[in-house]
Amino acid sequence: FSAVTRPGRYWLEAGEVRTPAFSIDPEVWRDSVWKTINSFYCQRCGQAIPGIHDVCHQDWRAIHAGATNFINGGWHDAGDLSQGLVNSSEAIYAMLTLAEALDGRDREVPRRLLEEARWGLAWLRKTRFADGSRMTWATMDYWTDGELGTVDDTLGEVRNSPYDNFMAACAEALAARVLRRTDPPLAQTSAALA
Repeated sequence: FSAVTRPGRYWLEAGEVRTPAFSIDPEVWRDSVWKTINSFYCQRCGQAIPGIHDVCHQDWRAIHAGATNFINGGWHDAGDLSQGLVNSSEAIYAMLTLAEALDGRDREVPRRLLEEARWGLAWLRKTRFADGSRMTWATMDYWTDGELGTVDDTLGEVRNSPYDNFMAACAEALAARVLRRTDPPLAQTSAALA
């Protein structure tokens, strides 16, 4: 197919078998990106998502060295409600990379990508402790009542893992570069945390 560059709707046919029609177009990716961005929005933790869920997991915490961080935020992960630092860092990095690549080519997609990346960066900040340890994984397979001191309170796993810290720092360092024009305070914070 590399020789087929003229935009249009195409299909493959072999004998009596025919594929569904598909597009060849320089913007063919756009629909998939919108669906992905909107899926992340629907998976937001800690925010009411109309038609999906109410504010959630306000009793989700990580405790380390006498400090308590409330860790709702970011996105529910893996089709359940759990969250992983590496998965979120990779998602943030991908959003920032695509937003940067599309800068000047498209207005709406980069704007939404940066909006979701900011949501993820806020969660990365919530998972970090003063000594560099981070909440790296939190298993949450249920909706909680949002009240501290009840049976459904859950704690996230805190570690000082070089790999996890590296992944978070990659996302934060890229945020420092990508956001330096549009959000200098967040760019500076991201650089400091990286």
